[in-house]
Amino acid sequence: MFFLAFGIFGYLMFKNSSTRIIETANKELQHRSDLVEIQTIEYFKELMSSLDYLTFNPVLENYLQNKSKQNYSLLSDNYLSLLEAHPDFAQIRYIDATSGMEMVRVERDTKGHSFINTLELQNKKDRPYFKSALQLTNDEIYISPIDLNKEYGKISQPRTPTLRLARVVNLEGLRQGVIVININLNTLFNNLEQTVGDPFSLQVLNEQGYYLVHENIDSTFLFEMSKPITENKGSNKKSSLEINNKEDQLIYSRKIQNELMTYSLEFKVIADKSVLLGPYNAWRKKSILLMLLTVGFLTILSFFILNSQSKNFAKITNTLRNFPKTRTPINEMANRK
Repeated sequence: MFFLAFGIFGYLMFKNSSTRIIETANKELQHRSDLVEIQTIEYFKELMSSLDYLTFNPVLENYLQNKSKQNYSLLSDNYLSLLEAHPDFAQIRYIDATSGMEMVRVERDTKGHSFINTLELQNKKDRPYFKSALQLTNDEIYISPIDLNKEYGKISQPRTPTLRLARVVNLEGLRQGVIVININLNTLFNNLEQTVGDPFSLQVLNEQGYYLVHENIDSTFLFEMSKPITENKGSNKKSSLEINNKEDQLIYSRKIQNELMTYSLEFKVIADKSVLLGPYNAWRKKSILLMLLTVGFLTILSFFILNSQSKNFAKITNTLRNFPKTRTPINEMANRK
């Protein structure tokens, strides 16, 4: 009975401990997801502020009124200063509204050095972000889907997840051009992964269900390689808590969308149960081993005690059986424990 009660107590203790760990992990998943959402929304607000600065900059207005070399140089230097102040900005461009030709272009090279590029100006009149920006009002901003940066139709190396912001520039009621900022989202994604932290992982999906961020980089941006989605699509819910027993994971997913974005992104904070319960499982193994050793020791001790008592009982029984024959009084009963 004692050993049965001991086993039931151990089972309930282990069961309650693992349940508490999972419940705590669920709360932590939601908390990390909240931090990811706040950080993402604040990041987009900073991007909008930078685009406002470029659009309503007096230096740009002076250049549009008088396209002298001096004003061009001042505008290029102004763009270069902003690019250097934002390590995640890959390019800043001013594109002529009529021709679609890049007039000013500052960018970073593969080593991270910023410079004014006057030798590789391209025509962007057929690019979706340029066409879309021309259709917007003065207060609207074009926010592109997230894809990989391309030059001359080929994916740039190293692979760079890129977001483009575009806004039309007007002067005296006439559309003069479009300002475009290319943002390298590696900085944002790396910061979000640090926010999530161990032992959790982060996944980001677009509305089509393709991964933009994943533990396995080969699973990201499959649409750029014309490959089908190989895993489950994102959910349609704004916010959901999902326990995935099949894959032994805890998943908290949340849709995030800036008020100016025409699409949403799904952010998933994921915890692997085997990782979460790793320290607990190690402790449980030690505890079970200690319990088994304790039970074994108590069993052996009980055996010796019962064996000793059995011998005493046998001796007493034999004495009682022999008493009618000998009728000799003894003190055997008085000395028992």
